[in-house]
Amino acid sequence: MIVILLLLVARHAAATTYTVNSLDHPGTGSGTSGSLNWCITQANAAGGAHTINFSVTGTINVTSALPAFSASITLDGSSAPGFVGTPLIKLNGGGGSYSGLRLSAKDCKVYAIAVDDFGTTGISVTADVADNFEIGGSGKGCVVTNSGQYGILITGGDYGKIYETRVGTDWQGTLCQGNEYDGINLQSGASYNDIYKCWISCNGYAGIRITGSNSNYNKVRATIVGPISSTCSYNGYYGIEIESGASYNEIGSASAADRNKIAGNQYDGITVSGSGSLYNHIYANYFVCNAPPGGYEGVRLTSSGNSNKSAPVITSASAITVSGTSAANDEITVYRALVPSSAGCSGYSTKQGADYFGTTTATATGNWTLSGSFSGSVTAMATSTSGNSSPFATPVSTGVTASNVSTCTSVLLLPVELIDFSVQCQSGRAVLDWTTASEEMITSFIIQRSGNALMFDDIGEVRAAGDALTISAYRFTDEKPFSGFNYYRLKCMGANHEISFSKVVAAECSGTPSTVSVSPNPAYDVLIITCRDAAQLTLRNTSGQVVFEKLFAEEELPAKQSFDITSLPAGIYLLEVKDVQSRQIQKVVVQR
Repeated sequence: MIVILLLLVARHAAATTYTVNSLDHPGTGSGTSGSLNWCITQANAAGGAHTINFSVTGTINVTSALPAFSASITLDGSSAPGFVGTPLIKLNGGGGSYSGLRLSAKDCKVYAIAVDDFGTTGISVTADVADNFEIGGSGKGCVVTNSGQYGILITGGDYGKIYETRVGTDWQGTLCQGNEYDGINLQSGASYNDIYKCWISCNGYAGIRITGSNSNYNKVRATIVGPISSTCSYNGYYGIEIESGASYNEIGSASAADRNKIAGNQYDGITVSGSGSLYNHIYANYFVCNAPPGGYEGVRLTSSGNSNKSAPVITSASAITVSGTSAANDEITVYRALVPSSAGCSGYSTKQGADYFGTTTATATGNWTLSGSFSGSVTAMATSTSGNSSPFATPVSTGVTASNVSTCTSVLLLPVELIDFSVQCQSGRAVLDWTTASEEMITSFIIQRSGNALMFDDIGEVRAAGDALTISAYRFTDEKPFSGFNYYRLKCMGANHEISFSKVVAAECSGTPSTVSVSPNPAYDVLIITCRDAAQLTLRNTSGQVVFEKLFAEEELPAKQSFDITSLPAGIYLLEVKDVQSRQIQKVVVQR
């Protein structure tokens, strides 16, 4: 009996990697390879912790429910050949009346999977024991679209992560493909979960709903809730709804890099409702074009949510100071109020903070003042020492006319207010200039360059002013730009290792010739590549699959080589060129 028990324990503990080598459903398999349905079944039967990788790419048409994960399974779509960020594995439910992926055990993880058109829920965490789950991760987010009910449903799961995942829109954020109910719903005591760097748009009800007593201590950070990249689209009701006793939840954080953009939602940007829904802390975020006419606001409290915390009162505002009153020792967050006409949503409520100015603390008598540089009308939000955040204050004009920096787009602003950012080519060099009106917790600007506006490399760094409410000017010179168009952006580095990016600027320079030339382009049967420097060449199709690779070593240079492409289908291909100094992408067109 002891021997048998030891063998069972050993079998249970052995981690196995299964490989999906077929797009069939339900399909079969043998050994450790087979269809997705087969691999999940095998991992569940083995128990313990296992990984499922992919040796294929494409769509799996799921015509019947997949098995729930009853073991600690990592389903890793980033293992698919050619993966570079966009999910290459898609599960298509065809509208069937079942869920896509169901996580029913602890430590389950799903990376880089697109889940589309399931009749109920796209991805669900369905058991109170299913803690420590991960849906998406750094560089390997998921996509959840067109579900008949919820996009992602967390029922009782704790300490989970939903990272870099699109819910209701495609990976590029250009299409509305909303889920019928909420984008993400946390219920039944789901607590200590972290929603980070997600994109949640076009869902039928709330973008994010946190509901039920003991659904506490959840966080929403650095997330877009509302707009897609091409338009000010929205979630059908609220951006974020906290209700029915959910408490101690945080929207944003004290870190500038964690600010969310909550924009274009058809009801309130954030609503907190119910007498048991308390101590929900709303930090500095960006609120744009929520709350159409009808009594809605950027933040609204109903039915004693957050103890009906009163908004602060702004008593005076000028170009250099904003002052007001609130409860004693409140945290006061000051914003430029939304200018609906300039933001493209005339008639919407101005009681929402579009551009963050700064934070101060009220005195024991409830008076507060923030000094800095202000313009437009200002509004403010108060948070008590216990963590109850208020709605926005009635806006007061500073006397200085201004439009909003934030717009109803999918761009999350930097933790720095850029006045301008430009580049000019001068005598074979590229000169970059930028100016900031204010900075918060910024340590440096890393300058990045690209030859195609897709893949950027670091080329230099400039130390930032840090925390500043005054104008700061910067310059950087790229001594060796590419010959042709150069694309630049700023990578802003935060004091707590946060990262965010500026817009992209471009200039055409007569700089260093390209390492590689390709001809003809478009090509038909033969592609001729000429290389003047040592470089690694990789040609991929638009799905990320590698077509061929070639290393040009130093001793071969200069080199000219022909490649037979008669077997390649017509279409667009991307040639990646990596040398010791840079990485460039060239578009290659194959015609037939």
